[in-house]
Amino acid sequence: MKNGTILTIIVLLPNLIVLIFPPKEEPPKYEESMVLRGMTVIEQIGRAIVFITPLFYSINFNTNYQLFSLYSLIIAIAFYYVGWLRYLLYGRLYKLLFEPMLGVPIPMAISPVIFFLFSSIVLDTWLLFIGTIFLAVGHIYVSYHSYNQIKNV
Repeated sequence: MKNGTILTIIVLLPNLIVLIFPPKEEPPKYEESMVLRGMTVIEQIGRAIVFITPLFYSINFNTNYQLFSLYSLIIAIAFYYVGWLRYLLYGRLYKLLFEPMLGVPIPMAISPVIFFLFSSIVLDTWLLFIGTIFLAVGHIYVSYHSYNQIKNV
């Protein structure tokens, strides 16, 4: 395993919070449309690529753009962790996983996408970049759909 593994661990670690402290006030399950199912498949393909690919690459910050990307992914993951902290401190409400934070819509979907986008640069891999595009399309769509469902309840 290469040191890119740490990037996968960093982004997965706070997700354990949901297993230990499940959300409250989760809305009832809804019937998924074909489009939503398709987007969920795209999301899962992207998720598999972005979680597995870093295991085979090493972090590089030899160039200015890689160094900039390193700083940017640190900011993105910090924002993601703040979102998880908000979830814990404000009662573990399901809606907090989707509501805007500091003006950013669905921040818990957007921040990991930005994290993986910049990770593809510091790991110097197009495969991770392509996986991030799949993740972005699927995860942001599915999360936005969930957010709209919460707003309409």
